[in-house]
Amino acid sequence: MEYSTKALAKVSGVSVRTLRHYDQIGLLTPSIRMGNGRRLYGVMELVLLGQILSLKEFGFSLSKIKSILGKKPLQRVSALMAQKEMLLDEQKRLKSSLQMIDSMMSFYKENTMDMPANMEECFSSLKNRQEYQKYFDEGVTDNWSKTLDHRLMLRVSDKYFAAYKKKKKRLTTSTAFATEYGRQYGTIAGKLGVFQAKGIDVASAEVQKLMEKQWEILQMVYPNTSSKNVYFVIRDLCTDCPPEFKSQEGDKSLAYMKKAMTIFGNNSF
Repeated sequence: MEYSTKALAKVSGVSVRTLRHYDQIGLLTPSIRMGNGRRLYGVMELVLLGQILSLKEFGFSLSKIKSILGKKPLQRVSALMAQKEMLLDEQKRLKSSLQMIDSMMSFYKENTMDMPANMEECFSSLKNRQEYQKYFDEGVTDNWSKTLDHRLMLRVSDKYFAAYKKKKKRLTTSTAFATEYGRQYGTIAGKLGVFQAKGIDVASAEVQKLMEKQWEILQMVYPNTSSKNVYFVIRDLCTDCPPEFKSQEGDKSLAYMKKAMTIFGNNSF
């Protein structure tokens, strides 16, 4: 399906003038440019426009949005996942803000000196919104990816690292592959989080079966190996994160995963 500039403006609620500006600065270019100057946009451009508008809602500049959308397929998918987290947090923040307003109204009506309910929660959610924006800083994400690759290179053989780089390349060249890998790995992480919340021991059959499935998924990127040492290197990479994103709860989840992967590695290699 194709949209003229006027039709896309009508569907999205963005003015024709704005769409032309986006085209001029290379933020959103039409898929087809007719000889008479007419612009036509496809479904891909419609999706990208939705992402642009979503990022604008969080205060990102057009130049920053352009750098995000100009990333490789895997990074763009990761950006969308982070946007989803931002929106879910925003939903919680708005709910908390409404509750805080009700509490403040009661505070003034009742003339009490007790702190209104939900105040701390609201301040915390505002801080989280600012923290999520760090995700889109290329200096953080790109440098961290390079750091992980460098760690792997130092701890595995040249042959294994070359095979890894070859497999990893698919993540940056195939959006479909990157999306599927992220979906499968995210499912494993989610199930592991449920096990942790229920207090299930990392050595249990349920957790270890999940670790077996995790290893199958990891082999979409990491070459298969019979070496326990190589598996433990991968374990260390999977259970670390950039300092900017560290949190007490996150550290607990990663520690739980590391223990589960350690047991799986000792029993399987």
